[in-house]
Amino acid sequence: MSLQTAATPRSVLWTIPIMFCLFLAGEFLALIHMGLTLADRGMSGFGIGLVSSALWGGILLACLKSAGWAARWGTAAVMVGAAGLATLIMAVTALHGWYPGWILGSFLIGLTNGAIWVLGESWLTQAASAERRGMMVGLFETSVGIGMLTGPLLLPLSLGAGMPPLGLAASLMGTGFLVLLPLTDRRIRDLGRAEIAAGNDLSARESATPSAAATTLPLILVAALAGLLESGSSALLPPVSTRIGFSLAEAATLGAVVGAGSALLQTPFGLLADRIGTGRTILLAWVILILATGFLALHAGAPDLALWPVAFAMGGVGGAVYTLIVIAIGHRLAGTELIKAMGWLIIAYALGSVSGPLIGGAIFDLAGFPALTLGFCAASLVGIASAMMALKRMVRV
Repeated sequence: MSLQTAATPRSVLWTIPIMFCLFLAGEFLALIHMGLTLADRGMSGFGIGLVSSALWGGILLACLKSAGWAARWGTAAVMVGAAGLATLIMAVTALHGWYPGWILGSFLIGLTNGAIWVLGESWLTQAASAERRGMMVGLFETSVGIGMLTGPLLLPLSLGAGMPPLGLAASLMGTGFLVLLPLTDRRIRDLGRAEIAAGNDLSARESATPSAAATTLPLILVAALAGLLESGSSALLPPVSTRIGFSLAEAATLGAVVGAGSALLQTPFGLLADRIGTGRTILLAWVILILATGFLALHAGAPDLALWPVAFAMGGVGGAVYTLIVIAIGHRLAGTELIKAMGWLIIAYALGSVSGPLIGGAIFDLAGFPALTLGFCAASLVGIASAMMALKRMVRV
């Protein structure tokens, strides 16, 4: 079943990833700068964490509301409006250092950026042809990884150049808003709403097409485990490595290796899904994660060399699992059902990302690095078992 709308301009497929990359670069630049600034002021770790938590709170709320907003105003109108509002909020945030204002600004940016994330990923997934959906979703997720890498790299550069980091963040988001402006073209603007209606009609006509809940629920745990492994490795492995003998420079480089995996492996896995099928590629990804985490567990006593390739695999392949789930959902759903499903997938991935560092850190504190590696192995085994059960319930992936 093809869910592509023939009238979809090819420009939409490229506009959304470029815009989202710019937005994430500005967002991560701002978050890191605010965190370091608050730490320099002597703010507690809890107080610093509230700024980041506010952002994720906004994203989670947007995941629940985006389908309704798109049905009422159209996908293009919501995305362009959210991008403009986010840019304005970041510009206002750059003008002051008031802590409560930073928390509010972080929440509102998360709310607007969450709407762009859900609707942009849904639109791109539906607009891409079934034969190229893996590649296009992979490119989108690659743009996400590049944005996450670029933001932190720009912070020292902006400070060295005497440029206010929050001002640069607002400029990046403003550029993303300008990139998105072609979606205000009347034909494209109306198309966003028409695609939702067409997708809803198609889902209603196809008796084999399950609802968002029926298709998404079996994959929620898989998405959460993917977030746990990808974000758990990026948040835990660099600081933990300093406790097992790595220098600060080596630990920082290890974090970059995790991020590089996240950025580089999404498109290849998407292309592989186009070639051999999404279900097979999801299972292959989990097999790689099992082998990688098992290899690390075997070398837990002296992980100096093993940690580098495993960190790359956990960041990249863990992220690829989420990418592949998006592709699978895109093959099955359209319209409002697709937007709802995408929202729940992002919520699951976010919850896994939040819980991964907490669970992994507790395991390390209680039982050390060998136990942490076994925890990674257990998560991978649960992941492949959950994926196999989920794929059996799906008619076609």
